[in-house]
Amino acid sequence: MATPNIKAPYGAVDQFTIAATGTTSLTILNNRTLIDGVTTPLTGNVIINLALDSRIDAGAKMYFKMNTVGITTITFGTGFSCPVLTGVAGKTFTGAFYYDGTKFLATAAPYQIN
Repeated sequence: MATPNIKAPYGAVDQFTIAATGTTSLTILNNRTLIDGVTTPLTGNVIINLALDSRIDAGAKMYFKMNTVGITTITFGTGFSCPVLTGVAGKTFTGAFYYDGTKFLATAAPYQIN
């Protein structure tokens, strides 16, 4: 018997904390996902790759919040269609993506909140 996948809004939003530097690979199972790059601020260049579960629905949403200690590049790799973000030292950025059935696409340019 397959494990049920209770997705947002009925289940919890999936939350991931990414590594401060290097490559982070995430398996996306939910229709709402939060990527946390603030709990562990980014100290070097990062790449975020996604493994996309077949149960994700088109229209799923993903949000991120990143804090950069120095000038840092954030590459949205496998599973995304998005340009590289260059973070400014000591600043926090937010952004959002939607899933078109194949990849997560950026909804707008990231926004610096401080």
